[in-house]
Amino acid sequence: METIDWTAAAPEAINGALSGFSNTFGPVAAALAAVGLLAMALIEFGKEVLGHRGWWNRRWIRKWLTARISLNPTADFKIHDEPYEIHIDDVLDEIHKLATAGDENALYSQSVEKLVGQINAALQMALDSPKDFRAIIVTLAGNANPLDIRIVLGGRPEVARSERSEAMEDFVEARNRIASHFQRSLDGIMIAMNSQWKRRLHIWSVALSGMLIFLGAGVFREGSIRSLGDLILWLLVAIAGGLLAPMINDLAKTLRPAKGRG
Repeated sequence: METIDWTAAAPEAINGALSGFSNTFGPVAAALAAVGLLAMALIEFGKEVLGHRGWWNRRWIRKWLTARISLNPTADFKIHDEPYEIHIDDVLDEIHKLATAGDENALYSQSVEKLVGQINAALQMALDSPKDFRAIIVTLAGNANPLDIRIVLGGRPEVARSERSEAMEDFVEARNRIASHFQRSLDGIMIAMNSQWKRRLHIWSVALSGMLIFLGAGVFREGSIRSLGDLILWLLVAIAGGLLAPMINDLAKTLRPAKGRG
């Protein structure tokens, strides 16, 4: 029996396998990467140039706040024995005024993280002047105790700095509890918006990649879809290309700061 020289055969077999894999899947991977890059470029064009991000952010925030108003048990109660009802337009007007001095487009064109950060800054400013910004406080306080909301909306008690007042202590404690409810609301907005936005990007990526791949198959590979098996194969390729698009975008965002530092 002939003895096999494994020190020579093993590297040769591995190199052959790698070479075969590269020759088979290398062009496919390059093509998918190109399709994913083009799909991501089209998505970025829609987001930044056509303003789809701003439109979606505006629509999402309005819908979320409307739902919060309808579900919030403190959305319709009395302040100093006077009925106070929250309207969505009042809430949005206060957010726009405090966050970006009334510039709605500047607010909604930002990423989710920056948008939520601006709303957080608006809430902190509202707590400094609670009587002037009741709608945003009542809405974003979530399920806070109605008594805490009434105390905060009543404003800071007028007492001397050197004096210790029970009313002032109650106000500070209520204000801190309201601020905690603000943070929970903002966390909920951040999680929900990010999740839905990323899912939306993946759907767009797959749809655009599929369109580009089927367009290429129809123009450059006429007759390449002749059976159900061919159709399924192209669909799988389209999904693979679509899944690559967000990965390429994330990689670009990761490398961009490093490039700027260089």
